[in-house]
Amino acid sequence: MYYRIGSIEQVNEGEHKVKIVRDFTQLEYDKYIENGKYLGLHLKNKHLYQLIVRNGVELESYLESVKNEGTSLKETSDYIIFESNRLLMNYLSIIRTYDDHISSEISKTFDSQKKDEFKSFLSALYDEFFTYRFIVRLRNFAQHFDIPISSFTRNRDGNFVIMNKSHLLGYDGWSKVKKEIQEMDEEIFVQGLAHSMSGIMKNAYFYVMQLYAGNIINSCNWIAELQREFSGKAVMIASAESREAYKKGQINFNPMDSQTFIDAIHDLNELPNVDIKIN
Repeated sequence: MYYRIGSIEQVNEGEHKVKIVRDFTQLEYDKYIENGKYLGLHLKNKHLYQLIVRNGVELESYLESVKNEGTSLKETSDYIIFESNRLLMNYLSIIRTYDDHISSEISKTFDSQKKDEFKSFLSALYDEFFTYRFIVRLRNFAQHFDIPISSFTRNRDGNFVIMNKSHLLGYDGWSKVKKEIQEMDEEIFVQGLAHSMSGIMKNAYFYVMQLYAGNIINSCNWIAELQREFSGKAVMIASAESREAYKKGQINFNPMDSQTFIDAIHDLNELPNVDIKIN
């Protein structure tokens, strides 16, 4: 492959042209691809975590609306159980999706050891937090045994959907969580579970972010150097099968999306005790 690099320059308002300046070496191109791997891991980590949070908010908001409607419920109890199960099972699914996808992406971006360390971190969350253990095993319950929410109740505090302990214990895949469930009340309230779990999963989001934080910073600095070379203009990479193909005009153009890297730096500032300045 043959690569060249240049910038996108404005000719008139709404009119731009590409000005290719020099060769872009294979070493530089490989660096560009490597930087893209770290950015790809960040985007997957960020977006999957956002899905966890959003699905959790959607579930908790619905349960809160049901709770506060008092005796003037517009929906039947059967529909409320159905809709609550739909939202809960969506939430359980994205928790597993985060684990599977992030584990795979870490392995591809770094190595299997980093993946194993991530798995160990999740195991530590499992050991430390009952809510995490319960949600992880509840996901298996929902996949292999039955839908979790089985009843609806009304008391002086409002309306609630319930998981019944006897129903849950019909499943034999709870592992050590079984004993903890046996110690719970027969009526297990769903409200609040997603809120607690989303807070726990923020630890995983930050853990993964710390794996690639230095790589993202280095990538952003490298791209900033290229932009300085082109006076801050947007950078464009031109590629062709060979120099001869390039001369014949058989060229693909690929803009370098520096803004996405800058956005990633802003995301890194979510980490505790991190304050990265962007010039």
